[in-house]
Amino acid sequence: MNGIPWEDPEVGFPEDLGRTWIESLTAPVSFFRRLEPEAPLARAVLYFLIMAVGAALFSLLWGLAGSAPELPLPAADVLDLDPRGIQLFGFFLSPFANLILLGLASVSVHVFVRLLTDSSHQFLATTRVICYASGPALLTIVPWAGEIAGWIGSAILLTIGIREVHGTTTGRATLTVLFPVLLAVLLTGLAWVFVLAVFASLGDLPLA
Repeated sequence: MNGIPWEDPEVGFPEDLGRTWIESLTAPVSFFRRLEPEAPLARAVLYFLIMAVGAALFSLLWGLAGSAPELPLPAADVLDLDPRGIQLFGFFLSPFANLILLGLASVSVHVFVRLLTDSSHQFLATTRVICYASGPALLTIVPWAGEIAGWIGSAILLTIGIREVHGTTTGRATLTVLFPVLLAVLLTGLAWVFVLAVFASLGDLPLA
C-alpha cells in the first residue's frame, strides 16, 4: 500500500485528496518520508493540476471581484483588450501553462539535485516531490496575502521533500530549490523587459 492517501486505492475520493492535502501541510516530514520516489507519475500530476487549477480559480474570482492586485498588462492598453477577458483566458489556459511550468521546474530542480546531492533517485522522484509540494497554492482562497503565502509554503514543502526523498541535508535541499528560483526570477525579469520594450514600440505604430 502506498503511503500517500491520494495514491491508495483503498481510500475513496474526496477523502484521499483531503487527507493528502492536510498531511502534506501539517506533517510534511512524515509525508515525504512515505512518498515512493519511483511510483507512477499520473496520480501525482493529477494532484498538482487540481491544486494549480483550484488556485487559478480563486485568483480569477478575486480578480473579477476587484479584490486582487492588478498586474501590469501592457498588451491590454496597446491592443485595447478587456482585462476581464484576459483573466478568463488565462484561467482556461492554466492547466496547460502549469504543466509546462511543472516540466521546467522538474528539469531545473533535478539538475541541481544531481549537482548538489548524492541521490540515486531519478528525475521522476523530483517531479513527484514538486507535485505534492503544490498544496499551499490553494491558500489563494485568501486575496492578496494568500498567493504570497502559497509560494512561500510551496517552497518550504519542496525543500523538505527534496531533503527527505533525495536523502540530503537541509542546506543542500535549500540551495537545490533556491538556485532555480533565482534563475527563474532573472529570466522572468529579462522577459518582462523584452515584452515591455516590444509593446512600447507597438504603441508608436498605427494599429487602427
